[in-house]
Amino acid sequence: MTIELLSLPLYALASIKTRSLLSTEAGLKYFILGAFASGILLFGMSLIYGLTGTTNFEDLAKILIGAYESNLIIPNGLIVGVTFVAAALLFKSTAAPFHMWAPDVYEGAPTIVSTFFAVVPKIAILGLFVRLLMYSFHDLMDSWQVVILLSAIMSMVIAAFTALTQRKIKRFLAYSSIGHVGYLLIGLGTGTVEGVQGLFVYTLIYVIMTLNAWTFVLSTEFSHKTGRAVYFTDLIGLGKMNPLLAITFTCTLLSMAGIPPLAGFCAKMYVFFSAMEGGMYLVAFIGVMCSVVGAFYYLRFIKIMYFEKLTNWVSFNQVSREASIILGVSFLFIIGFFLNPTLLLTFTHKLALLLVI
Repeated sequence: MTIELLSLPLYALASIKTRSLLSTEAGLKYFILGAFASGILLFGMSLIYGLTGTTNFEDLAKILIGAYESNLIIPNGLIVGVTFVAAALLFKSTAAPFHMWAPDVYEGAPTIVSTFFAVVPKIAILGLFVRLLMYSFHDLMDSWQVVILLSAIMSMVIAAFTALTQRKIKRFLAYSSIGHVGYLLIGLGTGTVEGVQGLFVYTLIYVIMTLNAWTFVLSTEFSHKTGRAVYFTDLIGLGKMNPLLAITFTCTLLSMAGIPPLAGFCAKMYVFFSAMEGGMYLVAFIGVMCSVVGAFYYLRFIKIMYFEKLTNWVSFNQVSREASIILGVSFLFIIGFFLNPTLLLTFTHKLALLLVI
């Protein structure tokens, strides 16, 4: 019920610009595909309830532990139910192969709404994922782990190669978000406390990087005409016109690409290390290769802002005070996280132990 109560306002937010065809289309696509995912979620929950007689997280964990200790055969219907629930949550977190709605919705929705989509729902869904899979269905790890890791690999690969062909900023950030969800799912797919800790560290850093990137997009309002920067080419010459804004976005892009010693590098490092500690060397290798491919399209932004030939001057309005604060705080976090990560690592380790054990 809570997940659906979170989704219903999002459908309305996506189509809040009633006079915009793109916004209306985004809301309609999101609603239709979201309703389909909700049906899958409900079907999976009904299978779990029909076979166990409960929907309580603790009771489900006790039932599965008792079945495991008694060497009882787990019904296939229960595994199917867990798979359906995982698929529905993967849809809501924009993970591949359930990502088809995200680029269109991110592009069609108002930019401030797209910023909300990119940050808030993912925190809730990933928290539920950890609580449900690592606690209630921990003894079914052999079943759901395959689904999560396949989704993680597909998200990283599809996002890495599809983002290469993008020319619009919001669609590019949508595919970037899909790729980051793939890295997040690696931590969950390891099934270890260290993996969950890496997931939490990556989530916090991802949220801050995403806030910075989308605040940058919100700050690119044209001064000579209405609207914001839509295409990559709208940012040509930004390094000369607004060097401070360009430097801020450059550091965020490098962090998203995983360039040391920025925060994004630390996030990917913890996730990949947790995968290797769990013996998932192939998954870690694919993640590293996708990061290399991703570095290309992130560096393309920097080339456009600093080195592309300037044919005509495009000026933007002055950045608002609120946006400046968000950009400044997130920028300082991104470049200074590696200096003292101990506090965050200690907190996330305690949180992982609390949710998993």
